[in-house]
Amino acid sequence: MCHIMSRVKLIPTLDLDVGISRCINKSEILLQAARKLYKCQYRDQAVILYYYAVEEFGKAVMLKQKKNDAILLNQKDVDVSDFFYNHDKKIEAARIEIGKDIDILEYNPIPDDGQFHDLVERGPVIRDFFERSSVFLTDYDPISRTWGKDLPIPLVLQIEKAFEQLQTALNKWK
Repeated sequence: MCHIMSRVKLIPTLDLDVGISRCINKSEILLQAARKLYKCQYRDQAVILYYYAVEEFGKAVMLKQKKNDAILLNQKDVDVSDFFYNHDKKIEAARIEIGKDIDILEYNPIPDDGQFHDLVERGPVIRDFFERSSVFLTDYDPISRTWGKDLPIPLVLQIEKAFEQLQTALNKWK
């Protein structure tokens, strides 16, 4: 029998510790996979998996905040509908907890001309779950008549620094 999960709205306070732990474990697994992909020169896929790891960490942060609030207010259940499916909020929670060094949002827009260029934010590809997922798949855009999505070229040091920042945070949460 196929079980389709419905959208979560309320979670019993007593169940939050298990969820937090699972988010941290899942984030670490995704980060390890991202590092391996990156080492094997699969940069785009590594960056995308990294952002899933960031989201899972951000979810753990928000679940812990909800748990702490629920304990103070003596609540039996917590409402998670404001963030559980909101990718931006989970990434932002991770950014607040760790710092902006977790972002891989900057790139050199013209990397092969030998000139220095201002760094440009490329948030929409990372922030939007479906845009992010499209990096894994080949899709066709009939309006622009283009195939697939490619990530702009991020700075190598930014990727490595972001990986390290997330790993450091995960180690503190274990």
